[in-house]
Amino acid sequence: MLLGRFTAVLRALTPGMAGMARMPYLRTFLPWNAAGAVLWGPGCVLLGYAFSASLAGIGHYLTYGPLLLLVLLLAGYGLVHLRRKRALR
Repeated sequence: MLLGRFTAVLRALTPGMAGMARMPYLRTFLPWNAAGAVLWGPGCVLLGYAFSASLAGIGHYLTYGPLLLLVLLLAGYGLVHLRRKRALR
């Protein structure tokens, strides 16, 4: 029940499966479902807060990261081109 809260498909199917399995509602299903809800709600909010707080740092890497990747790709292409040229000689 606890993990069913964290994925959309399981969150939709868990109550039905618990009912088909004749799981006791008050003793088993409700406490675990409530625990999942208590963790899931604030967890999503805190995850969003952590993501927004780290955007400035990520922005720095996203500015220079693609340039570094482009330089590495061009250098790799140049090395492959030189090897093919030497192999043809």
